[in-house]
Amino acid sequence: MFVWGWLVTLYLFLGGLSAGLFAATAGLDFVGGKRFKRTVEWGAYWSWVIIALGICMLILDLGRPERAFNTMLHPHPVSPMSWGSMVIVIFMVLALAYWLAHTGVIVKRLLKPLWNLLVRLKTIIGILGGMFAFMTGAYTGILLTYARHSMWASAALPALFLASALATGYALFSVIVERTGEVHGAGLAEKIPMYEAVLGVLELAAAGAYVALLPAEARAALLSASNPYGLIFLLVFLLAGVIFGEIVLPLLEMKTGGSATLFLSAFLTLLGGLALRYVVVFLGQSI
Repeated sequence: MFVWGWLVTLYLFLGGLSAGLFAATAGLDFVGGKRFKRTVEWGAYWSWVIIALGICMLILDLGRPERAFNTMLHPHPVSPMSWGSMVIVIFMVLALAYWLAHTGVIVKRLLKPLWNLLVRLKTIIGILGGMFAFMTGAYTGILLTYARHSMWASAALPALFLASALATGYALFSVIVERTGEVHGAGLAEKIPMYEAVLGVLELAAAGAYVALLPAEARAALLSASNPYGLIFLLVFLLAGVIFGEIVLPLLEMKTGGSATLFLSAFLTLLGGLALRYVVVFLGQSI
């Protein structure tokens, strides 16, 4: 019987996706400022929407919303889940504030003093949001290491989840960049696939460290071609998601510049990130 199922898997995936997207968006904002206004607006918007959806997945899994709010409002000093919930809630608030500071569509009309304050604090909010984004990306892996399952015993699991968060968030960010078209002609468009390939290499290294530090039983199950979870890990996450989605296709895109390659790369990267969390959650509870 699985205690954690698809809702927790989606919570882990969406939390990492939002964290990576926010980090990429804030980075572009610091580099380009007003030149990339629409890209930053959309990146900030989807960052807080996605993390809010992730928190909804967690609340649905708990079954009783008051339990979730009690965990967030009254953190237990030695509970990683309690402190992690606080980190994620703070990150969501910062992501929302960051978006409002860039758009202010509603706040500017109804609460103009608040909007003016957010605009003045925009850089600070971006820096704090980036810090909490990295904590959110790593936290999901840290949470699992406290549970007594051999699949979650690897010390490199937080690093793998953080690398996956940055890669999936950057993949979605690259789609937003392509749709707005603001970076074309700014000398940044050619660098986007290069950065994605670098993230892919880092994630591949983190995956290798994760596997190497697993107990022998868990490593054998994860790498077994006769195990459905093993096949998903090897074929969907490693081969399709990391190697093709994050490394091969971005390098090909650097030569061709085709948007079709970009969208396929983003799709495979997102699929691989979801597959990783599915395997870790479900296989971790089955051995």
